[in-house]
Amino acid sequence: MAALKMKPDWSELLTELLNLISQRITTEIDLIRFRSVCSNWRSSSIRNHFHISPFNVPLLQYIDSIIINNNNNNYGTIPISFYYLSKHSFYLIKPSQEQEQEQENYPWLIRVTQSSCGNTEISQSSFLSTDSFDYPFDILDFNELSIQLVAGDCFLLPDEDMLRYYNICVFKGRIYKVIDKTGRTITVGPEDDPKAQLAAEPLVDCGPEDNKKFLVESEGELLLVDIDPVPVDLKIRLFRLDEKERKWVKFEKNLRDRVLFIGTKYSFSASASDLCVPKGNCIIFIDEIFSEDRLSIVHLDQDRQLWPLCNHPEYYDLFWPPPKWIIKSQLH
Repeated sequence: MAALKMKPDWSELLTELLNLISQRITTEIDLIRFRSVCSNWRSSSIRNHFHISPFNVPLLQYIDSIIINNNNNNYGTIPISFYYLSKHSFYLIKPSQEQEQEQENYPWLIRVTQSSCGNTEISQSSFLSTDSFDYPFDILDFNELSIQLVAGDCFLLPDEDMLRYYNICVFKGRIYKVIDKTGRTITVGPEDDPKAQLAAEPLVDCGPEDNKKFLVESEGELLLVDIDPVPVDLKIRLFRLDEKERKWVKFEKNLRDRVLFIGTKYSFSASASDLCVPKGNCIIFIDEIFSEDRLSIVHLDQDRQLWPLCNHPEYYDLFWPPPKWIIKSQLH
């Protein structure tokens, strides 16, 4: 009879090996998970010395789900359990003045974040599915390019009093959080002011119970985007925060030159003129809120239909592929 195979005891891995593995982990949440396996893994791995949030907050519990669509156009949902704290900045890389003369030299929008090891990382993976990355490339020296900060300090943040939330945004140095389906919103400051305060009462007409609500800052105002989550009959309502009255009021004017980028992980806005796109007054959805392809767009001054962003190359080109002028060499 063959001897029974013994299962390896992963908790007894060599300290040196565990330390090397932990140094290769680039995201904070993965490092937390790695260190949580057992006491040996925790004591042998590196600590995260690069926690860059000004807020002292734990992991957060997220009460919502992602809509999925199968081939038969039957919609279902996948529950989301936990998210974690992270900080991102978005930059727009533009060609030089000489290169701008050429019509096809459009800018490139990138996300910059800091890894758990303190390294600066440039990413497009949050915007596009991995299928989009079909070739490697080398990027030109950033010191020779025009780089514009589009949105800084985009956080996913909870507070210590209310771990369950529906959407979060940092506005004027404070966390604003929609805590229920009615749009009721609270705010909490950094460590020196940890007490949660009411920021906005529930909406008078909060819409259907399954509506999704997103917070985004635009031109110094905090906006609430209320969306019917079924894309076949899309309904979008915009509200702005009246800080003095502590309530959401209907956003009567259009967005004019502004483009809202809305997602479950982060949201921000930018001007169409800075982005070099034809016009603003539109919303670009940057993850799987509606589409498995992640990126989709709705123009608020037209039929408000949801379109795949790839159908609008003048907007899609912001994300992928990298513009030809920025690629130093392309491998085939």
